[in-house]
Amino acid sequence: MRILTRFLIFLIIFATINSERSWADSILKKDVLNTAAAQSLSQTASEPSEPSVLKPLKVVGLSDDYPIMFINRNGLPDGLAVDLLRLFSEAAGYELILDLVTYDQLEVMFEQDYDIYYSSGRVKAPDYARSTTPFYIRNYKLFVDQNLMDSKKYQDLFREDSGRLSIGYRSSDTLARYLSNMATNNALIALPNHDAALDGLLADQFDAVLLPSDLGKLLFNERQLSQFQPLEATLFLEENSFIVNPNHILLQFELNNFLQNQKKSGDLQANIEKWISLPAARSEEQDVLSLFNYFFLISAAATFAFSYRSYHLERNVEKQAAELNQLNHANEELWTALIDEERYKNEYYISLSHELRTPISLILNAVNAVERSALVKSRDLPDDKFVKYTSIAKNNSMRLLRVINNLIDANQLENKDYTLDLKRVDLVFELGELIKWVTEVLDPIELEIHLDAHLKTLEATIDPYELDRILLNLISNSIKFNTGKPKILLVLFCDDETIVLDYVDNSIGIPKASVQNAFLKYHQMNSEFAKKSEGAGFGLYLSKQLIELHRGTLSPIYAAQQVGMHYRLQIPLKLSDDHNKLSSGKSLFYDRGRLVRLELSEIKTFNN
Repeated sequence: MRILTRFLIFLIIFATINSERSWADSILKKDVLNTAAAQSLSQTASEPSEPSVLKPLKVVGLSDDYPIMFINRNGLPDGLAVDLLRLFSEAAGYELILDLVTYDQLEVMFEQDYDIYYSSGRVKAPDYARSTTPFYIRNYKLFVDQNLMDSKKYQDLFREDSGRLSIGYRSSDTLARYLSNMATNNALIALPNHDAALDGLLADQFDAVLLPSDLGKLLFNERQLSQFQPLEATLFLEENSFIVNPNHILLQFELNNFLQNQKKSGDLQANIEKWISLPAARSEEQDVLSLFNYFFLISAAATFAFSYRSYHLERNVEKQAAELNQLNHANEELWTALIDEERYKNEYYISLSHELRTPISLILNAVNAVERSALVKSRDLPDDKFVKYTSIAKNNSMRLLRVINNLIDANQLENKDYTLDLKRVDLVFELGELIKWVTEVLDPIELEIHLDAHLKTLEATIDPYELDRILLNLISNSIKFNTGKPKILLVLFCDDETIVLDYVDNSIGIPKASVQNAFLKYHQMNSEFAKKSEGAGFGLYLSKQLIELHRGTLSPIYAAQQVGMHYRLQIPLKLSDDHNKLSSGKSLFYDRGRLVRLELSEIKTFNN
């Protein structure tokens, strides 16, 4: 409490010292307190009033044309033009009535009964209107970021062939006509006022801003943005004058005479410098007083810093405690993820061990049966038994070989060490041959599979061996995960760039929420069918990887009230020359019948 009291005492002393000087020296933007109106009211209060009849002088102008004419924070009209109108009214015996409106409202005000209009050239006055001599001329320049002068050719902004930069400016009829005649391809962005143009430049909405030179320097200086400077060339001159109602010729004469006298006496230039000028250099007395003020400010800041320190330390402790809690939570999540990953690996190795042990056990049982028959020298072993035992041994050997091949290929694909043997083939013919072999290996009564090709022939660059593996993996899943007779439909079509093969079956399908996991390595479906049909969890993972090796995609498609599973395979119609060079040499020894028996060995074993 003692510290806060000291701090308040310092602030009171500092405010007392600065109150008188700050009132006289600083004119804040849109908050001017020492206006001519305030001075007039002060004089009126101090001098005895004399009865007089003043003629009304109705003026309409802009409410946001800082610093020429605007509404300050106190809600009063202010600015250079307002000061001149007040001085003129006092000198000529008029009662000044100001009506300041927006740019859009001013466009329709010229038809109303006003004595004087001020539009700053933003609104085109009627042809019959009469303008006074200009009281201030603005020279417009392009303000740019000096740090970007090397990267952007600002000097070519208004060249017809540049067309790469954007320019912000305050909307104005005369300025818009000028810019439209520049024949530039650059983007011109009209904004409601100069402040909006400046804010847009700071927000990188455009590359440069077109502002009056003096006003632009003043605005950038107030915001301490020294990197923004005007280019040397003056691009546009804007005359600021008053428009007098053509019915009041005497009023125009009086106002012109007043402005001329203001120029000759130097009062107009002094008024202009009051409103449009950069801060002047400080005097020696002001510097001493500033140092004295800075001392008090530093003392007050030090006092406040000591009182704030304990609070700041407490906040730091709370922040560090929260960060530690967050870190502990993240570590717990990481630990849980590692445990889940380890559990997943253990479950997979147990499943893979079972997948390898089952065919080996069946092979050994079949071999033992034949061996026992040979040891007892029994020649009456029925042929059907002999065929059954050899078939069991053969199918399970192929099943074992398939698991080992998939395991090796999965690791090669993961290590990016797998190559294709690409050939130019007739895809319709290849798919037809595959269907014939599948039908021959499996009992056609147990499976329906058809090809619907929209073309009689379709030349494509693929690896026939790998495409057969992809489809046989999908066919194997359709048979394993099915409650009835499996039905499969292949639909082939293409456009100018892509070959599309839709695979549709009547299996139990994969839930949409789980389909992404189904394409992961070693993933197995968690269902009674998966347990019954077993499998090592390579099928969809290998299919997706092999399609992507063709620069294609394999994706599931879901529709409302869908029955079964729908996959879409997409392969580019043409592959790059570098991709065509990939070759593994598999096609030299490719036997489609052997591959079909090998990939479907798991189905044959399950049926036996």
